[in-house]
Amino acid sequence: MDPSSRDCAQRQSARSDLSVMERILLRLSSTRSADGVLIATDAGETGAVLERVGAAIALIKARDPLRHRRMTRDLDRVWVRLLPGVSGSYRHSIRTCQLDTRFVLAETTSVAVIAATILHEATHARLMACGFDYAEGRRQRIEAICLRREIAFARTLPDGREVRE
Repeated sequence: MDPSSRDCAQRQSARSDLSVMERILLRLSSTRSADGVLIATDAGETGAVLERVGAAIALIKARDPLRHRRMTRDLDRVWVRLLPGVSGSYRHSIRTCQLDTRFVLAETTSVAVIAATILHEATHARLMACGFDYAEGRRQRIEAICLRREIAFARTLPDGREVRE
């Protein structure tokens, strides 16, 4: 299979993983590029969401340039939307870090915590790209790796205590 056919097959597979409603929401989302990462949101407070996530990506770039470069290779976008029960998740089929709108907009959530969550999900992307799927037997080890990435990022911050907790 030539590379263009493979890319087309991957895009088709990703489209089939999204529900019709998700495809519509993603297409209608407001977007902005921040330091090489596309941010999409369908939130009502678009400006605040884009600003906070953009600041988190800028913080990653400033404090951990290596992880930022890897993140831009492994993720196609950060999509801020309502996610039931979680603050973030990684959607492999569309190479997307998803963040919950309420988490991003909460006054108790700092930009550093948003950045750490993005890095956590980007670590899932990196591991998936290296062939480590999220099988039941591996979940605990994979989550430990992602948590260590968050802690390593926290150590680069002047006051990373909030991220470590």
